[in-house]
Amino acid sequence: MNTKKLLEEIAKKQNMTPEQVEKEIRIAIREAMKSKDPKAQMLWKRISPDGKEPSIERFLQCVVDMLEERREERYKRT
Repeated sequence: MNTKKLLEEIAKKQNMTPEQVEKEIRIAIREAMKSKDPKAQMLWKRISPDGKEPSIERFLQCVVDMLEERREERYKRT
């Protein structure tokens, strides 16, 4: 995954700079990591086992991996 290209594409669609998009993603990650919801905490332990804020690259790769796993599970059921 090319994070730089992805941020550029998002920025273009949102009429923002890639830097603004990156900043907003970092803010969203920080806020989401504060969630006390047990399901959210389980996800964050998977994304960042050490409890530290993950890089945007790490976060996005984990999300992609989780989506692929869900797709594979659904495919197996059919």
